[in-house]
Amino acid sequence: AAAAVLLLASVALEWTLARNLAKVELRLLDQKVDLFIQDQALEPSDYSEVFHQLSVAAPGHDPHEYWVRVVDRTGRTLAESPGMAALLPSSSFAAAPTDQLGRGHRRLHTTDGKVYRLRTAWSALAGLQRRGIEIALDGEQDEALLKEYRGQLALVVLLGLLALGIAGVWIARRGLRPLDDLGRALRAQNAESLAVPLDLGRWPAETRQVIEGYNDLA
Repeated sequence: AAAAVLLLASVALEWTLARNLAKVELRLLDQKVDLFIQDQALEPSDYSEVFHQLSVAAPGHDPHEYWVRVVDRTGRTLAESPGMAALLPSSSFAAAPTDQLGRGHRRLHTTDGKVYRLRTAWSALAGLQRRGIEIALDGEQDEALLKEYRGQLALVVLLGLLALGIAGVWIARRGLRPLDDLGRALRAQNAESLAVPLDLGRWPAETRQVIEGYNDLA
């Protein structure tokens, strides 16, 4: 039972960390999306400054963390990060299901082992041409963190199972010791001692029915 609880707790911890990392990734991407929509409201035809801001990584992160593409309502690319067309084509974003905000998101694992969090959104400001943004966050750091965490959890689980196994053997032997003592006491009985009942107070409560049955039979 303790081993099952340990395993379930480890799975729950890993799932919680992965879920929290996903929330952080989406929050970072939504900040970029909101910046894009705000900039489009001010300068709907200028992408230079907003494109620079969208591509800037968060403090302490890899400068190539974000990949950004701006498209018109027909899906034609207006601007994008260098090399993004080959790495993350628009078809990768098209498969992203939408959430309650109307923004698409998915986690993409590429054939070369890379991991990206994808986010898509459209600016729908009154009187302005519809513009879309496809932005990807490099999830390599978070994936490495999850991998390291899984390794540490696996080590903890293995050590825990080993400790539980040793403790289980010790507890079982200690718990069965009164039965061994009771067995020796019964084998020591003879014809002269049958009239003297075994003392119930000397033995654990779990053996009460056995001793009472023996005393009645004797």
